Amino acid sequence: MLNYLKLFKELIIKFLKSYFTSYKPLSKSKMEWDLEYKSLKWNYLENLEEIGRNSLIVSILSRLPKGFDILDLGCGQGTLFKLSQHLNFNRYIGIDISEIAIELANKINDERAKFICMDLTKYIPEQRFDIIIFNEVLYYTDDPLKVVKMFRNFLKNEGIILISMWNNKQRNNKIWKLLKKNFNVKLEYIIKENRSRRSWIIKAIS
Repeated sequence: MLNYLKLFKELIIKFLKSYFTSYKPLSKSKMEWDLEYKSLKWNYLENLEEIGRNSLIVSILSRLPKGFDILDLGCGQGTLFKLSQHLNFNRYIGIDISEIAIELANKINDERAKFICMDLTKYIPEQRFDIIIFNEVLYYTDDPLKVVKMFRNFLKNEGIILISMWNNKQRNNKIWKLLKKNFNVKLEYIIKENRSRRSWIIKAIS
């Protein structure tokens, strides 16, 4: 009985430490990103398991006024762009730190798109956008709140920031709590994929 109580106490302490400790981003170097894209590791983002999340994002894009402008931060190899290519947007700018990812994205032939290799936290847009997307990338940044606040300055009137993060309660919930205190949440969805038992939270904020 004492062993069970000791184990229970240890679990409670571990949970409380995890809950109250400061946010820690996922860490990955530019070289690591390039190697992973070169090995085609991230091709799984185009698999059926990801279709629910990506389809919801594309559906939100489809409801924007004709001729809208998109900024996709952490665009990878252009997966989201390919899925939304049929939409009637004016401009699509994708930013990613991986040269290999950008090389792959630039193989997509569409004059409306521009893909730039750069650390998204250092990118300064030259225009305003109707929608700015952080698709599974925000938890790689050191200061998510600072990053989102900075890019909010590049929204057009009535523009939105769309954020997707997989449902990692120990890290990503900390980001959501920070954002909730500083932004208005306009839309909120939870996408679940039963086979893999993964889920994602997607929110539109302004």
